Amino acid sequence: MSGIDAIRSYIDDTGHNYRENVTVYVDRANVGKFAVNAKIETNDAFVEIFWDKPNERSYYQRYSYRYQTIEYSYGTLSIYAKDRRGNDIVITINE
Repeated sequence: MSGIDAIRSYIDDTGHNYRENVTVYVDRANVGKFAVNAKIETNDAFVEIFWDKPNERSYYQRYSYRYQTIEYSYGTLSIYAKDRRGNDIVITINE
C-alpha cells in the first residue's frame, strides 16, 4: 500500500481527517494525546501532528508520503521518519 493509500485508509476508517486527542507514540517511548490532521491534496498527502512545546522541539509537525514511509494496518498509522536531530524514529498513531 502506498503512502497515499495508507493516509486515505486512515481517513476512511476514522471517518474524518482531523482528529483531536489521538494517542501518538514515538518509538514506543513517548506517549501523548495530540491533535492529528491527515490530508490528501492534489499533489500531496500528509499527516500533521500538533505537538506540545516539549515535543515540538524534537519532532517535525508535517510528514509527507513523498519524504517518509507511511503505512496503515489494523487501525494504526505508522510513519517512518527522522527527528530534528536526524535520528530514525517511528511514529504510530492509534485511535
